[in-house]
Amino acid sequence: MTGKVLTYKVWSEEGHVQVNNEGAIDFYKKFGFEIVETKEHYYKRIEPADAHVLQKTLRKKVQTNGTIE
Repeated sequence: MTGKVLTYKVWSEEGHVQVNNEGAIDFYKKFGFEIVETKEHYYKRIEPADAHVLQKTLRKKVQTNGTIE
C-alpha cells in the first residue's frame, strides 16, 4: 500500500546557567526548559562555580511519501 508516512525529527537544546542566576533560570523555564543536571565546579573563575544544565526536547513533524507495510 502506498501512502503518506509521518516521521518526526527529534533533538534537544541545552543551556548551562550558574546555580544562583534566578533570572536566567526563570527565562529558560518560561520557554519550556527543565533542569536535568547540576554540574559541580563547572565555572573556573566565578563563584558559585556550579551550573545547572537546562534542556528542552524538540520535535518536528516530517511528512514524506512512502510505502506503508
